[in-house]
Amino acid sequence: MTPFRYRAARADGGIVEGLVDAASASQASATVTDRGLFPLTVTPAPTGETSRRPASRRDLAIVFQSIAALVSAGVPLERAVASSEALARRPLRDTLAAARKRLREGEGFAAALGAAHGVVPGIVLGMLRAGERGSQLPLALAQVAAQPRWRPTWTRKPSWWRACARRWPIPCYWR
Repeated sequence: MTPFRYRAARADGGIVEGLVDAASASQASATVTDRGLFPLTVTPAPTGETSRRPASRRDLAIVFQSIAALVSAGVPLERAVASSEALARRPLRDTLAAARKRLREGEGFAAALGAAHGVVPGIVLGMLRAGERGSQLPLALAQVAAQPRWRPTWTRKPSWWRACARRWPIPCYWR
């Protein structure tokens, strides 16, 4: 899929701009039309414009934990995202603001977050997409909030491993 930049008119005459992933310009135009917009221009997006700096795992955990708690309590998703924006730092805050606008236009939450291209990891988007399709979005949000804790925080082998490897030069599954 190639990112395309579009400029389109809403039914009320307002002009909106954004990015959409599609295989071709005609498919991108059709996607924009499916959103209830009238495409004015559809052009391939420049490469530097399509990816941003990824959000930190800590920010993702805090924001998605907040959104999960609010949605589980019965708060509408768009208001939960708006309330959680203040907890996020710069790249994620901008992404949440743009996602809130896209939610108002009727787009799904995973697709709205995915439009930022690189801020939210693909595995998070996949989990959210599965939650949306299975009508289990609060559960998916809770799983996403716990997801950054799945990976270990250290990247080097522990110091005791080196001492063990010097004493017993046998194959070890830590290597």
